[in-house]
Amino acid sequence: MLLAIFPYKQAPKLEIPEEGTTLNLDPLRINLQWDEEGDGLKFSLDITTANGMKVGVLWVDEKRAPEPKLRLTTLDGKFVAKLPFRYGSDLLVWRAGENAPKALMATVLFDTGPFACEHRPETIVLK
Repeated sequence: MLLAIFPYKQAPKLEIPEEGTTLNLDPLRINLQWDEEGDGLKFSLDITTANGMKVGVLWVDEKRAPEPKLRLTTLDGKFVAKLPFRYGSDLLVWRAGENAPKALMATVLFDTGPFACEHRPETIVLK
């Protein structure tokens, strides 16, 4: 099992004492942020380790984990859309359209393999 962490600016400086240490990677934390943009919604996704390091790509058993997806439902659970996030881009735009519900539940779907993951679905109320 392997977790690949790719910082965007520079690699963190890790010092391992002689008696050894444990990196606190688990649980992964998924933070979904959103904002209204014109006739749609703009979503951004941050995935970090328990100690705050940003995760760019997740590898499990020498295979890249499937890309995260965003599921949108009405508050009573009716399916609205499922949209893919792409590795290398943490931005996603969804055009709601005039018949879109005014309140949505946004849930990130991400198969993190053996790594525990923390994520709370977001309730979105459109203006």
